[in-house]
Amino acid sequence: MLNSRLINAYCDLHPTVRPLCVFIKFWARQRELNDPGGAKGPVTFSSYTLILLVIAYLQQCEVLPNLQDPFLIASTATARQLFWSRPRQGRKGKKVTVQPSMGWDVTFLEKIPAGLNWTVAAGLELADLAKGFFRYYTTDFDPAR
Repeated sequence: MLNSRLINAYCDLHPTVRPLCVFIKFWARQRELNDPGGAKGPVTFSSYTLILLVIAYLQQCEVLPNLQDPFLIASTATARQLFWSRPRQGRKGKKVTVQPSMGWDVTFLEKIPAGLNWTVAAGLELADLAKGFFRYYTTDFDPAR
């Protein structure tokens, strides 16, 4: 649920986000690169992963802000939201170890407040953003970082 709200928040920020995500998912599906369960072959990307890649690319282009930026969150006095994981236990036949629950910070801004210095980039064509997406992940992106 939180991941869907995060994606919707990003899609609401710029009119090209949703169509670019749909295009990248379509492109990946046509090449059998959208099969996270490995039902038709090797395990590949999930739709959620592809959308996160699109968002990360658009952040690099400064089309989208980082809605999880701690400084941005602090400047808006947004309340922290934690997600608590369940304790983990070992399997039968092995030594049982229980790790305590952990609170993960999942805070993000669902709306950019009017007073913040961020504006929607205008004049962006979907085709140019799609070409830029592929160029970024094939030449500019450094997976070691």
